[in-house]
Amino acid sequence: MSTASTLPAARRTKRKLTIRRIAAWIASRATDPRTSLWFVIGFALVHAVLWTLILVKLKAAQDIHMDVAEAYAWGQRFLLGYGKHPPLSGWIAGVWFRIFPVTNWSTYALAMTTVSFALVVCWLIALRVVDRRRAFFMVVMLALYPIFNFKGFKYNADLAQLVPLPLLVLAYLNAFEKRSFKSGLWLGSRRPSGLRKTTITLNSLAHRTTWLRSDLR
Repeated sequence: MSTASTLPAARRTKRKLTIRRIAAWIASRATDPRTSLWFVIGFALVHAVLWTLILVKLKAAQDIHMDVAEAYAWGQRFLLGYGKHPPLSGWIAGVWFRIFPVTNWSTYALAMTTVSFALVVCWLIALRVVDRRRAFFMVVMLALYPIFNFKGFKYNADLAQLVPLPLLVLAYLNAFEKRSFKSGLWLGSRRPSGLRKTTITLNSLAHRTTWLRSDLR
């Protein structure tokens, strides 16, 4: 057999070994209790930076979306509400643009930071029902969902729900598990900041309270 015919096969074998080593390294970091949290945070940061760069190139010929401009305008003053939305989305934008310049890339970075934060909280939620390997797999699959990448390019009040809603679920699971006064306060503080309508807030709190009381019986 000639040397020319064996070289491609050797390269393919070496490539397979490299891919397997990378996969094994990822699996070891994602499943180790000592490193899994920071590994997921690092994954979320890479996801945010990567998609910010992609969106800067992809949207270079487009103006800033009007929802982003609206959020920026709301953030100029920290009010208790902005007409049709509660204050959380405006407050986040206000803090963000006091740190970062008002440019196209920073608006995309704000949106990607929001969805990346949600990835980490969803991982914490997943740990309560599956092991660390499956929880990380869930994060990877969630990162592929369009709203967590190119569809989530515009920061607005809807995208901002990815901050309080996962925290709300995590707080509920924590309260359901611990049944303490502190965990109940944490649960109650998560809801009003996020959703649009007070009726939705009150109804959801009433449903969860009924569920907890029925379980205690």
